[in-house]
Amino acid sequence: MATIPRDEVRKEIENLVRDLNYHGYRYYVLDAPVISDQEYDVLYRRLKELEERHHYVLPDSPTQRVGAPPVDKFKKVSHTQPMLSSTTHSLTANWKNSIAG
Repeated sequence: MATIPRDEVRKEIENLVRDLNYHGYRYYVLDAPVISDQEYDVLYRRLKELEERHHYVLPDSPTQRVGAPPVDKFKKVSHTQPMLSSTTHSLTANWKNSIAG
């Protein structure tokens, strides 16, 4: 069960969740961001820090999910090779190198 922090912290977390959800919607769904990725990242890191420090995470916090549903305007394509994240790709490459000798 979440511990409810003092009012100032609780309000800051709630405001950050609201603001980040708004910006995420504009970015992922509308494809019309109004802040830079760097500005979003600063807000996101602040939220993550407060959630971890105060053990207060709202169910709709952007720290609890990845992205949003894809925009319908993009054409679907089939890939001949799996599309991996850079982290997954890096880990796979390191693993393959380590077993190759």
